[in-house]
Amino acid sequence: MKNIAITACVLAAISPLSYAEAPSRGMTDQLIVKFSDPHAQGQSEAHRLSAAVGRSLAFKRKSAGWHVFQLPKAESNQSIRGLSKAIMARSGVSYAEPDIIMHKVAEPNDPLYSDYPQYQWHYRGPSESEPAGMNLLSTWNSLNPDAPPVTVAVLDTGITAHPDLDAHIVAGYDAISSLSMANDGNGRDSDPSDPGDWYAGDPSSWHGTHVAGTIAAVSNNSKGVAGVGNNLLRVMPIRVLGQGGGYTSDIAHGIDWVTNDGNKKADVINMSLGGEGACNPAGYYQEAITRAYNAGITVVVAAGNSSGDAANYSPASCDNVISVSALNRDGGLAYYSNYGSVVDIAAPGGDYSVTGDLTG
Repeated sequence: MKNIAITACVLAAISPLSYAEAPSRGMTDQLIVKFSDPHAQGQSEAHRLSAAVGRSLAFKRKSAGWHVFQLPKAESNQSIRGLSKAIMARSGVSYAEPDIIMHKVAEPNDPLYSDYPQYQWHYRGPSESEPAGMNLLSTWNSLNPDAPPVTVAVLDTGITAHPDLDAHIVAGYDAISSLSMANDGNGRDSDPSDPGDWYAGDPSSWHGTHVAGTIAAVSNNSKGVAGVGNNLLRVMPIRVLGQGGGYTSDIAHGIDWVTNDGNKKADVINMSLGGEGACNPAGYYQEAITRAYNAGITVVVAAGNSSGDAANYSPASCDNVISVSALNRDGGLAYYSNYGSVVDIAAPGGDYSVTGDLTG
């Protein structure tokens, strides 16, 4: 969930690459299949399933026990759900589901959201006339300044260089496999730099840098803003969102990269992203989150900015996550925030909203 904006990072426009465009919102061209046989071969299964359901499926890759298959062209998520049900009816298939494309949780579009002069009102508390604030000023005084830093893996658009943040960034990873979404000329690698996610006429958001700055901007350096962590947090950027969003299979891969077979690389995973559809409790996305949880990683996710029940969005509705909704400055539910029984906590978000509660 996005808080008040930090200083924007301005980069030159990047020329578009010649790769095919990513699927539009509400569509995907991939699906995930898990087979009961752990030694199932992707190519042969692609031929078998294609013949069985009368659709052309191409094997893409195997990851963490499940296989990714691609269709010749993107279809609606609803259509791919129907295809998934047909595949699940075949012998030897444990589950099948669409490889939904997730999107960053967008910043509210009211013009004063970023231009309001008191950028960090949310750090103060009720005693300072900020009922929705986090009361951080007094909290910071109780922290041990010599405590070892906590590492937060931010699964988002990646990271850009920023003088008020660079000192608190640790090595991360680029989990994007689709060249059309990556916009950096290659697939997965050790460079999580954000080359921009401009798409379909929209400018680049630099969303990952924004979230990283909220968490860990350098404090007490007479520059920019203060991070929530007061110099005790470090950000590990994991790039999972590019042009047009990001496949949940890539997001799950990013989660597993941080989990590192139980030898966690970070203490917390933050995902300010989401997409339509309730989380499948037996699906690959939930499996990846549960592996992280079992490795001792705290997984924090955005409830979503669609003004709807968070139970109908992922990863907000997944188990073993802390789902966070947004408050307005008066302490009510922000007008754009999702809500409902799967929401665990609320945090400051935008300034302007209608009065509401977290249950809708």
